[in-house]
Amino acid sequence: MDAFIDFTYYTDEYHGASVSSSDFPRLALEATALVEMATFNRAGSVIGLGEDTDVISKIKLATCAVMDAQYKIAQSGGSSGVIASESVGSHSVNYVSRKGADASVQDELVGTIYRYLANTGLMYRGMP
Repeated sequence: MDAFIDFTYYTDEYHGASVSSSDFPRLALEATALVEMATFNRAGSVIGLGEDTDVISKIKLATCAVMDAQYKIAQSGGSSGVIASESVGSHSVNYVSRKGADASVQDELVGTIYRYLANTGLMYRGMP
């Protein structure tokens, strides 16, 4: 599988600056896989056809945004520090379980994709 974006697109079109050129190939492939998952493997078909340039642009932007979100999550220590609740008096902090934290991160990444692709029909669960 090839990534939906290249480093030039990330820096010139999306104006991304978080991800270094050395981290880019791995993160771009992970972001591409997440976009494909969220679109039920429809995004790659749209890019392969090359006909709907507006939707292709949205797919690429979504991929960049997911990549940036993945990078920021990794920089903040991953999913292990998600706070479930916090009290002020006698300061108490409860963290989400590992399983719940992973689901929270997954929801955040899918939400990022949704912002770009919600009205394209690519995220529709039924038959196209």
